[in-house]
Amino acid sequence: MFEGRKWAVNVRVLTLILLPFVVLGIVIVIAASGSLGLTGLTGQFPTEEISIERMTFQENAIVLDVRNVGPLDTTIQTVFVNEAIWAFDAQPSTQLTRFATAKVTIPYQWVEGEPYEVSILTGPSNLKFSRTADVAILTPQPSLASVRDLTIIGVIVGVIPVYLGLLWFPLLRRIASKWMNYLLGFTVGLLIFLGVESIAEAVETAGELPTAFGGFGLVATGLAGTFLGLAIINDRALSMRKEKDKTLLFTIAYLVSLGIGLHNLGEGLAIGGALALGAVALGFSLILGFTIHNLTEGLAIASPIIRQPATVAQLGTMGLIAGVPTIFGAWIGGFVQLDIMAVMFLSIGAGAILEVVYEIARQVRSGITSLHGYSGIITGLILLYSIPLIITYATSLLGSTG
Repeated sequence: MFEGRKWAVNVRVLTLILLPFVVLGIVIVIAASGSLGLTGLTGQFPTEEISIERMTFQENAIVLDVRNVGPLDTTIQTVFVNEAIWAFDAQPSTQLTRFATAKVTIPYQWVEGEPYEVSILTGPSNLKFSRTADVAILTPQPSLASVRDLTIIGVIVGVIPVYLGLLWFPLLRRIASKWMNYLLGFTVGLLIFLGVESIAEAVETAGELPTAFGGFGLVATGLAGTFLGLAIINDRALSMRKEKDKTLLFTIAYLVSLGIGLHNLGEGLAIGGALALGAVALGFSLILGFTIHNLTEGLAIASPIIRQPATVAQLGTMGLIAGVPTIFGAWIGGFVQLDIMAVMFLSIGAGAILEVVYEIARQVRSGITSLHGYSGIITGLILLYSIPLIITYATSLLGSTG
């Protein structure tokens, strides 16, 4: 008898929980069906929309990855290359239901180094959607050679600079306590800059996504989800520590490595994507800039543990966590080149970095709120802000003298 009454109560509670969602769903269905006459208020009708997610240059062909991101089914009717109508083949079909994809292959004798604009005319509304490549270059395909090349770039940009920064560890152990606070503040300044930079890049890229993907919502989800998820994990991990004072600083150091690693994943995406799209000058500039400022990341990793007896294996692991994701990012950017993935990884990286800043501020608040700590924060922000300006100036100076 008691079990039956308990079951009835549970059903009633579940019904009360689900009722608002059911009613909301009914309202949405009615609104979407046009029964409320909302189309008369706007005077507009839904039209088709497609997204050219990727354009690659292969031997004697231009290949497009196309997705229907509009509210209506649509058809690929005509393809233009530099305003000229061109023959094409669409697989699996020219008919695209909502969110369906097609691979459009255009037989074309493209010329390396030339700019190209490819457009698609859709039906039934005869709308035109375009994508441009400033410089045509053979898109790297997954192969041992291309994987090797992108791996080398990832090592140069992400792994080597981090380890070079960690070489300062023996020197840092000799500094006074007030300068330790300065380094902790410096770490926070670097991380704040990297986190805000990742958010800005994610928001900018999200603005270029089709509205159907909800780019800004993806940024918020990745940012908040990563922050809260890591916060919960860290709280539980720290509560299980027995030697809390000793292990806490190592936990922070590993967190710094993780946050930097996720940020470097985004850097690898940018480099791989730029090289794959033929933006060689941009790719070289990114490689140079990221390599220089990643040198400071090794210092940021070492700062929390300069008073602890860290082993070479521990420092090596931290360096791998921070640097190796650059390689994976270069692979993804070079072979996939999807903006939605860039938004996702940049948001996750930003959330991880900001959570690390929160942990440092919470656990060693007295250090970073001192005068030396504040000075370190300001120095870290100014340094990372100045690096791209210095690189741009030096590059232009070398170009003018050359």
